[in-house]
Amino acid sequence: MLVLDEAHWLTVPLFNTLRRLLNFAMDTTAPFALILAGHTELRQKLALRPLEAMRQRVTLAYHLRPFTRDETAAYLQHHLQHVGVERPVFTDAAVAAGHEWAQGLPRRLNRWAQACLLAAFGAQ
Repeated sequence: MLVLDEAHWLTVPLFNTLRRLLNFAMDTTAPFALILAGHTELRQKLALRPLEAMRQRVTLAYHLRPFTRDETAAYLQHHLQHVGVERPVFTDAAVAAGHEWAQGLPRRLNRWAQACLLAAFGAQ
């Protein structure tokens, strides 16, 4: 199994090389499983005509949609519990503001929460 993160940065020639590797001994068995992980641009790149042959080899595709406001609250609470914080840290208004700023995207939400926690620590 080969996992490539940030696959949206791969070039068309590199995708074609991966496709050729996946074709090796295609009649008998797949040589390896390839998992591509990346931003929305990965889906857009695979939609390009030069990558049609690669796109045809995709067995499963999954797009992580943005969180709802309730999912944002649960996500934040989960991370806080994971580090041992049991009491509420963010008010409902703060969660709503963070959700709006992050547009429900986990990576942006992480940055927002970290900045809030550092500011709160600095202000004691």
